[in-house]
Amino acid sequence: MGFFSPLRGRLLICAAFVGCVCSSLPAADPHERTTEELAERIFAGAVRYTKPKLTLERELELVDLNLFNLQISADARRAAVTGRTNHLTMWDISGEPQKLWDLEPTLLRRGSKLAISRDGSQVAHGTTKGDVEVYDGATGERLHTHKALTAAIIRVGFSFDGKRLFAIDKFGNSFVAKPTEDGEVHSIPGLAPGENPKNMNMEVAGDKFWWKFMRIGDETRHWFCDGDKFLNPIVIELPRIIGQSAGPNQYFVHNFNEFAVLTPRPKEDGRTDLTVAYQKARFATGGVTFTSSGDWFWMRGSHVLFICRASDGRPTGLTDLPEELQNKYFDCYPDANCIILRTDRGCQIWKLAGNPVQPQMAVGDEIENLLAQQRFDVIEALAQKWNGRTEFFFDKENETPTTFMMDRLQLHMLPGETEEARNARYLKWIEENPENCQFMRIALFRIFYWAGNRVRGDGPAASVPEEAWPVFYRNLAQAWKVISPIFAEEQVPAEAYVCAIITGRCMNWPQEEVDVYLDKAYQQYPHYFRIYTAEAYARLPRWGGASRDAAAFARIVANKVGGDEGDVLYAQIGRRLAQYVGWKGLVDEVGLSPDRYMRGMLILSERAPDQLQWNQTLLYAAMINDADSIRKICERFVAVNKHPILDLWPGKNELIDKIYDETRGVSLEKERAAVQEKQRLFLEKLAAEKAERERKDAERKAKQPQKPQP
Repeated sequence: MGFFSPLRGRLLICAAFVGCVCSSLPAADPHERTTEELAERIFAGAVRYTKPKLTLERELELVDLNLFNLQISADARRAAVTGRTNHLTMWDISGEPQKLWDLEPTLLRRGSKLAISRDGSQVAHGTTKGDVEVYDGATGERLHTHKALTAAIIRVGFSFDGKRLFAIDKFGNSFVAKPTEDGEVHSIPGLAPGENPKNMNMEVAGDKFWWKFMRIGDETRHWFCDGDKFLNPIVIELPRIIGQSAGPNQYFVHNFNEFAVLTPRPKEDGRTDLTVAYQKARFATGGVTFTSSGDWFWMRGSHVLFICRASDGRPTGLTDLPEELQNKYFDCYPDANCIILRTDRGCQIWKLAGNPVQPQMAVGDEIENLLAQQRFDVIEALAQKWNGRTEFFFDKENETPTTFMMDRLQLHMLPGETEEARNARYLKWIEENPENCQFMRIALFRIFYWAGNRVRGDGPAASVPEEAWPVFYRNLAQAWKVISPIFAEEQVPAEAYVCAIITGRCMNWPQEEVDVYLDKAYQQYPHYFRIYTAEAYARLPRWGGASRDAAAFARIVANKVGGDEGDVLYAQIGRRLAQYVGWKGLVDEVGLSPDRYMRGMLILSERAPDQLQWNQTLLYAAMINDADSIRKICERFVAVNKHPILDLWPGKNELIDKIYDETRGVSLEKERAAVQEKQRLFLEKLAAEKAERERKDAERKAKQPQKPQP
């Protein structure tokens, strides 16, 4: 199990809510940008992921005495603070702190609550008397005083867009209104006499929905409002809820290491669909802040900062917290790429250096959104930018940016759509856009080819059922019919030649016919390794080749390329063949040169921080007892503070362990023991805290008056 694992669960809702389904949130409407702008944005984002790092940028002192309240705008440029002197002060913290205004509200006390709108334009002060005062963020002018509540305010805030203000008092009564207009008070229905609500919270998302919850005895109750319609309670399948946050169109709630993302979706008939996604984390989780787009959120963990996709809560990146931030309460500001830790008199601003979102997740979501909008024009434009490129943006062998997008088109279907209907949409694009459909042809080739492969299976020809062959060849003929017109065009994409070689292998074309495509491919794309890995695979004995045909082809094409690039191509062919013959079979069965293969693997390892590549190189070096190559790869692991994935090979490899420990200067076993001890102590601490909570709950229940028996 990774850091996160999805939890099975469902959302229990009142009768007014129907059709609970899980789906992804759409990103910004791609029709708002031109074809070239969208393609260039995705192209620019497809870079190799490097784990971001948090560093302390500066520490600010904002009050003379103890800090009581600190609220900061989403761009981390304005900070509203209160302290022991009972002053409300607004600071500009975009650079050296500058005081914008300073007030001494009559009702400001230590127990007062404070909120700032995301853009910093307004500040709300919730008093212990029930009033809520709204101030202009730039001038400090008091704009309005809400008197809807009469008990101490325990939570005040603005909606994500800043257009609505909300507050909740100590009895659970609340209001939602425009910041400078009075609102309606919502009291709690169905409370029995003597019931005292605890752990109350409230959030407002978008321009219509609000949601509050509170704990009454051992039960957590929820209230959800759709516009001006107050709905029945809803129930979330988490054992306990200790926190809640809102995005522009969704809500986040969490337990200690479980959380859910819930999205309300209005329907034309007046009903509301709710989508819910549950996730579980290995580490304790804390507060969440959504990005302005609502596509992502940052989540505080006990030892790491998580960056998650808002539609389903899946992690897209994480960074380790420095010791100063571990197990600390801090606030996240993803729009400003920082987190802020409160201090006695101000705060520390920690900047996140590097891209917090893994490119394969961000780029994949962008492509899926384009497909949902049927922006095939952008898909074609992006494919032209990626044509022939082999630099991939995450660790995976025999893949390129082009195949990454092919996978997305193969998996994509509109809600309720069948594969046949999806294929018909793709074919319609080809028919209506004959001058701009090369990538769609390539994608459809793969779709039809794999449809035939599903029926045929992966086994040798003798194991294929007789009735499967006509289906396989019918799909293959359809695939070739779609792709073949490309070869009459002036510019042929690199991946189209891979399609031709696959067809030649499956249809048993004469070698001279295949060589026509190989020669043309080499003239245009000598370094697009997928062309040559496909041909080497086709020359294995399982496809009718002699025992050393694949090795001979690898040698010829690598010699033709020459130099380091030739060795790299030789290694790429070997990596692909190893999937079928195993690492030992590269020499024993295929006949590759171990020295040349090792040279190419080392060059590949130097070019990118590809840890899959490093592990494979390490494994092969150990198999041929190449201590020098092992040391070179171990140095790369140590430089990025990582260690080899020992699960890649069976048993313990003493040579790798020995050289790795020498390179690091410390035994890996001792380091693992230290990490395990640290984790054990942390789990003991969590267990002790849980036991203490349970003890206090038991004491509280014992003090509660017993209800008379009927």
